[in-house]
Amino acid sequence: MRIENTIRRYVEKDAMLATVERIIAKGAEVYMRDVKMNRALFVLESGAWIRVRIGDVTREKERECAITYKAMDEHDDEIVESILSVGIFDDDYEAAIDLLEIVGCTLKSVQENERTKILWRYANHAYWIHVDRWPWLEKYRFFAIHPDASAGIGFLHDACEELGVNEYKSYNGGVDGVFKKELGFELREQPFVRFDLPPPRLE
Repeated sequence: MRIENTIRRYVEKDAMLATVERIIAKGAEVYMRDVKMNRALFVLESGAWIRVRIGDVTREKERECAITYKAMDEHDDEIVESILSVGIFDDDYEAAIDLLEIVGCTLKSVQENERTKILWRYANHAYWIHVDRWPWLEKYRFFAIHPDASAGIGFLHDACEELGVNEYKSYNGGVDGVFKKELGFELREQPFVRFDLPPPRLE
């Protein structure tokens, strides 16, 4: 199933952080602020991948571990996500990784990033905003917004206009495409992606 009603932009750090502070000052509810998340990626022969992620929080502000299946569309430029996205207890991260390895999946990359997660209300609609920081690309923040309920894509574009992010470039193909463009490699190809490690040296 294609991910619908989500807009993604990568935005210069200072501009994005200023926007975050502005909407928080106007009453947006902060669910996470610069919280580290960990993920393990298992790349399949089809080119799709399974992600095990811990560190995000639910609407009830409970920490969870989630297992998600993802794939790219036929043009390899937009994420298509299946309906398989399962939240489990937050202490099951290592157990989920062990299970996938037992059934024959190959662990390709272990990654960390930081996320700020906000519930923002605008024009009678509520929107979830994610602002992610990734290792090795400090000049950008990765922004994603989607409606909490039934707001259509038109309302979503209006919300982005209010936030001032429509002018920035999209990353519908995920952060890997941005890293490939900016640094010459994809994160999925790196065995370890951490803030305390230097970026890989390209041959």
